[in-house]
Amino acid sequence: MSGGSYRPIEDYAIIGDCHSAALIGTNGSIDWTCFPRFDSHSVFARILDFKNGGFFQVGPAYSTNVSRSYLPKTNILLTRFKTSQGEALLTDFMPLFEEEEEEEEEGKGGFSRIVRVVEGVSGEVDFKLTLAPKFLYGKQGVSPQLLSGGYQVLFQHEKQGLRLLSDAAIKTKGIEAECFFTIKKNEKQTFLLEYFQEKSSIDNLETTDCDHMLEKTQTYFEQWSKKCPQQGKYRPHIIRSSLALKLLTYRPSGAFVAAPTTSLPEKIGGSRNWDYRYTWLRDASLTMEALFRSGHDKEAKEFLEWVCEKAKVGHQDLRIVYGLNGERDLKEKTLTHLEGYEKSAPVRIGNGAYLQKQLDTYGEILDSVDIARKMGIDKESHLWRDFHALVDWVCDNWTLPDKGIWEVRGEPRQFVHSKVMAWVALDRGICAVEELDLPAANLEKWKEERDKIYQEVNEKGWNEEVGAFTQSYGSSNLDAAALRMALVRFMPPTHPRIVSTVERITEELCQDGLVYRYKPEETDDGFKEPEAAFAICSFWLIENLALQGRQEEAQQLMDKNLNFLNDVGLLSEEIEVGTGKMLGNFPQAFSHIGVIRAAIALVNASMKGSRNPFNNSDFIT
Repeated sequence: MSGGSYRPIEDYAIIGDCHSAALIGTNGSIDWTCFPRFDSHSVFARILDFKNGGFFQVGPAYSTNVSRSYLPKTNILLTRFKTSQGEALLTDFMPLFEEEEEEEEEGKGGFSRIVRVVEGVSGEVDFKLTLAPKFLYGKQGVSPQLLSGGYQVLFQHEKQGLRLLSDAAIKTKGIEAECFFTIKKNEKQTFLLEYFQEKSSIDNLETTDCDHMLEKTQTYFEQWSKKCPQQGKYRPHIIRSSLALKLLTYRPSGAFVAAPTTSLPEKIGGSRNWDYRYTWLRDASLTMEALFRSGHDKEAKEFLEWVCEKAKVGHQDLRIVYGLNGERDLKEKTLTHLEGYEKSAPVRIGNGAYLQKQLDTYGEILDSVDIARKMGIDKESHLWRDFHALVDWVCDNWTLPDKGIWEVRGEPRQFVHSKVMAWVALDRGICAVEELDLPAANLEKWKEERDKIYQEVNEKGWNEEVGAFTQSYGSSNLDAAALRMALVRFMPPTHPRIVSTVERITEELCQDGLVYRYKPEETDDGFKEPEAAFAICSFWLIENLALQGRQEEAQQLMDKNLNFLNDVGLLSEEIEVGTGKMLGNFPQAFSHIGVIRAAIALVNASMKGSRNPFNNSDFIT
């Protein structure tokens, strides 16, 4: 069992049911889960406070060798334990059904369940199970109540609680439940954990029902994964990253969380610790394109509808980040009773960025609608009729300073990436109007302002001495966000200024194949502390190299970055240069979007005469 210290972030894997998720360590311990939603209070939070956070561990009682994988093309986790006496397999999953079956299951009393099955492979292995939930982010432990002769245990805090059904007899010890059992070859022990909000809603399930849940969940994921149209070397990575994105879906609304965790630090002992259990409009076009190109039209369309519903409120009320059902107030709070991962305080819930104004968000929204049109999702092109006001607002306000893509907590400034995305907003509006013959009273004004942005970015965003587009007007600081300029068609990827910018970023921000966002010591982002390399930036660099025809370099860099994935193919927000240690929230949607986009860019580059429909050559020159 665990030796009493925090596990590396890369030691975790994820299971989920598109409502919530659980992080499971290589030792069989669930150290992070929130019920019933991603952004609910946690019931297990040992990843943020080893002593007081709460956990649910199933593992050998003695030292063991561990290997693990996902059941192919699923999010069902298999952990294989080998001891000197024998070998056993732990299967972990959260039941996930087709939507109509899910409604039926929810009607029976709930849907938040975790299933853990231990099977003997050879010899015999002694196991220990410990269930120690702490409600309200680790604040409240409760005394367990044994039921059914010791084969069920109930933890109840006010109206909510957890019930464990077990094939092995359970004992209680303080605020924990535990059981010891020996598993032999061909034997099986099943454990079913259910979350409830009303005790009267508890199902009349038995552990034998878990076989059906496993079969249904496996079938669901396998059928879902078959939709991936991509072939070749990177297909397994595309499928695994798509499956990771799937687990970050909040099915009731179609929203995506940026990550299922909060406050995993960008630097051990640092204070760059944020809550990512919400949905950023910025992620819209990137997420949609990644899903569509990996074969998942339905999820792309549902997310688009979610984004559009939020954007319809108008520019004056537009937030950059929302709760999973569109909640607008994400007031940031500090949980002082939790020490933080590896004592990296503060632990935050909520996200103060919801109050920021960021120009690039408008470009991302309008780009997502443009992509939807090209993908055939918005077949009637009705969405454009709802967004003239956003284009008009950008037309009138693109000169304003903002907080930028990295949501700096320093002073607003004229970020180059923000201006580029304002250009994208106007460009996509113009294209839609002209191609679809839509009414637009201000079309000529849009064109005039689009051209002004292009000229201004080239005059004020380009630094001749540096030989690159820089972070903001008048700055000499490099920013990896400039790697997106070609990816959003602001300039051709082979334009001399883009090529030079890529070279300078490679020289100054890239180390050991990993790319930093910027140099924190040169950027007033509200924090004077270093951070690790930012995973998606590395994949943006790979995309640029592929689009420039530098396929061999791109391929080498891609293979290097894929080596930073953990043993089950997952990636956090950041990677520590030199050690490969994962940092930041995990798994990170942005990072897996980067994997998918870079992989497909390399596939396209390798196909003679192929043309990426979302990175075409229709540029302003």
